[in-house]
Amino acid sequence: MSRQNTVTNWSNSISTVYPVAGQDNDTQGFRDNFTNIKNAFTNASKQFTDINNNAVFIDQTNNLGGSILQNATLQSSGQLVVDKTLVPVAGSQTVDYTEGNYQKWALSSSTNFTVINWPATKIYANVRLELHNTSATNITISVLTGTNTLLLDAQSSTAFPATLNTTTTYIYDIATTNGGVTQLAKLSGRYI
Repeated sequence: MSRQNTVTNWSNSISTVYPVAGQDNDTQGFRDNFTNIKNAFTNASKQFTDINNNAVFIDQTNNLGGSILQNATLQSSGQLVVDKTLVPVAGSQTVDYTEGNYQKWALSSSTNFTVINWPATKIYANVRLELHNTSATNITISVLTGTNTLLLDAQSSTAFPATLNTTTTYIYDIATTNGGVTQLAKLSGRYI
């Protein structure tokens, strides 16, 4: 929408003193005012539609579609926690990046994770997995990805698969900058 086609420009061209009392007023003045009023309402409708389609609202979830939020300062922000601990899992499991960056999983035996739906290349993205070993024995976990993957346990610098001790919770971070082609998975912490 051009700057000339704004509600303000059209409303500024509406004569608020027309018709002039006590004099013969040309009908063209009425037509001009009605045209300007109609154009102001038409442009107001377009601007409200644009705001409704593109603004960020505090009373709903907003999908910014990958747009860049630049030069921002965040205060008291957090990340959504996705809790998948209701039913312990094992075997091949899919971690969907779009569900949330912090995911809690309960594991009943050895588990292989594959992360899907990473954002586009040149965007740093990570997902944190909080893994609870619910079995009575140590279990093995792996992060399965393509061939160009660096998978390290930051505590011991050993490659996956890694062993989770009984009753211990482990926190792993998996990150990428190229849409998941190359991923770094590292142990970020553990607690009993």
